[in-house]
Amino acid sequence: MTRPATAFPTPIPGRFAPDGSTRARTREQRVLDGLMMAGAFFLPMHILRLGPINFTFADAAFSMALLILAAQMRLNHLPFGRLTFLWCVGLSLFLGGLFISSVINGDPLRWLNIAAQYVFAWLLLPMIVMSQDRAFAHRCLLAFVVGVALSEAFGILVSHTLSYTKSAQLFGPGFVIGNGRLGAMSSEANWNAAVVAFALPVLINLIQARVVRLWQGIILLIALLWGLLASASFTGFGAAVIAVMIMFAISNAASLVKFGLPLVGGGMLYIITGMPLPAVFAHRVGGALQTGDIDEAGTFLDRSALIGEAWHMAGKNIIVGLGVDRYRDVSAFGAPVHNFPLLIINEGGIVAFAGQVTEIVLMWVLAISALKVNRRDGAMAIAVLAVFTVFISSIPHMYSRLWTGPVMLALAASYARQLSDRRGPGRWIAARPASLNEPAGSTSRRNGARMAVPGR
Repeated sequence: MTRPATAFPTPIPGRFAPDGSTRARTREQRVLDGLMMAGAFFLPMHILRLGPINFTFADAAFSMALLILAAQMRLNHLPFGRLTFLWCVGLSLFLGGLFISSVINGDPLRWLNIAAQYVFAWLLLPMIVMSQDRAFAHRCLLAFVVGVALSEAFGILVSHTLSYTKSAQLFGPGFVIGNGRLGAMSSEANWNAAVVAFALPVLINLIQARVVRLWQGIILLIALLWGLLASASFTGFGAAVIAVMIMFAISNAASLVKFGLPLVGGGMLYIITGMPLPAVFAHRVGGALQTGDIDEAGTFLDRSALIGEAWHMAGKNIIVGLGVDRYRDVSAFGAPVHNFPLLIINEGGIVAFAGQVTEIVLMWVLAISALKVNRRDGAMAIAVLAVFTVFISSIPHMYSRLWTGPVMLALAASYARQLSDRRGPGRWIAARPASLNEPAGSTSRRNGARMAVPGR
């Protein structure tokens, strides 16, 4: 029976072991595996940069993986299948609008720097991640969660043993902020809260798939939750709650009642009743939760003023924007607005904004469609993307791979390449949603991770 064409990744040949297993265990493959795992592990550690430029250890690992994949002609140049064309159109509009605005009103050289980072984060990184197979994508997700948990544990240890001055000298001023907020290896408190929020639904997925044992998951969970509280980010806390609820609700409705609601409800009750908490969290976030007044949440009023200013300025910059990084120069506050869409429409005009909206919409199309491939992995993709979407409203530019990396790893669990046991070794099968009248497919196990196999 002929299958209808889909807009998802197409088969691309890869290298296989003689026994038909998904990954050939050659020396090159072991090196590539190590680089991918290292990239995922160091992804939340923005503090580990190679010099003063925005090029991290994770970027270096992914870049070397890119070179190996390109040399072996295994780079997946269609990471989203037929949707890759629309993805590239959106990215071209996004960067094109910023370029035109920078040529007219800004600095084209600054655009080159920003454009290169957006291309790496929004195009090359998906190609690299989708060049792996889905079972290995789960191992990369585990490396990411472990990296976040170790970052939190190390940050908590440093914050309780070293003074602010000493920690700033050793790790930079963003590791532990002067008011006590924990930035850890992410180098900024809000970023730290974001990577924890990304990691929580991924950890739940790995526990449900039995990739991580329950006792191991509890240890990782304690580090993540304490790091989230120590970061004292209202946005991060809210994003984490949303992500956990989405993960439980979609992956298994029964687990929402058994675990999700008691976990979130118990945590909220603990906070509202004034039980012991990190002092900085109680000061910046606890008050808002107890009184219900969001004005008490951190710097909400200051950011609201910036957003109001950006909203009024957008009308003047709708056709031609201010150019890359020019918003801070014209703002009365001397800072960029912490709202990604508003910043882009002001710096790049309507063209860049249209490209940005295209990219975000396509992410949601892929995440929701992933439910038809594997419900649990689809729920994880939606939860991780929900965190990304929440932070869109509180972060300026999002070219750091710390933002798109977790989303692409989560999507890779459903859309990366896969070897079908039913069709024999040596053929990649695209991730494809099941039809409305057939099951999502059987599952096979590899390295302890569950992997969807499309039906006949």
